Amino acid sequence: VGMSQASPEVSVEPFLQLLASLSDSVVSIPSLSSTDALAIADSLPFLVSCVDLSFNYEFVNQRYVDFYERPREAFYGVHIREIIGEGQFQQVKPLIEQVISGQKVDQQIVIEVEEEGGTRERFVDCVFTPRLSGEGVTGVYVCVHDQSFIKRTTLGLQKLHSITARDDLLIDDKIQQILELGCEIFHLPFGIVSHVVGDNYSVEYCSSPNGEIEAGAQFNLGDCYCVQTLARKEV
Repeated sequence: VGMSQASPEVSVEPFLQLLASLSDSVVSIPSLSSTDALAIADSLPFLVSCVDLSFNYEFVNQRYVDFYERPREAFYGVHIREIIGEGQFQQVKPLIEQVISGQKVDQQIVIEVEEEGGTRERFVDCVFTPRLSGEGVTGVYVCVHDQSFIKRTTLGLQKLHSITARDDLLIDDKIQQILELGCEIFHLPFGIVSHVVGDNYSVEYCSSPNGEIEAGAQFNLGDCYCVQTLARKEV
């Protein structure tokens, strides 16, 4: 995997070509300055990039820069494997190869992203569009939209319905499973249903990774985080 010299200036030509490819061929796109084109690209709420036939970056927008926490110039001429990792590269390589053959590909994939507390799955919609010229396909435009929140919400509602619809579960078992589901959806290590009387904090139900807290445990309210919530007197 080689790396060519990074461009000292932002090249927006690939993005201008992307705009042209998305427009109706009968309608001409007004001439845009480089400043305007870059501002449009950077305002988009999803990741946009352009790669050449050797899988090297030619353009990335600001959302791409923010997601990978690298300066924009650090992408240019770099093989995408160096940025997204070997696992993700093997996922998208056959899709990009389809586009290089002239096809447009719209695919939802699951990727693993390192986050605080460990690795987490993200569900992303990817649109791969061929960049065409008189010589044929010269590159690939890639638009990536993170659909994780919608996907997790949908799956969470399905699981919630399956729990509440079960007649064979006691109410205590349903509450426990719903609490565990909440921890899964919000990616939290602990989930607690408590009962507060005066300064006494009693744990009614609990989900914890290693049983650090158990139902029936009691604490002084002043030692618990929820005292701040109670002090605000609002949800």
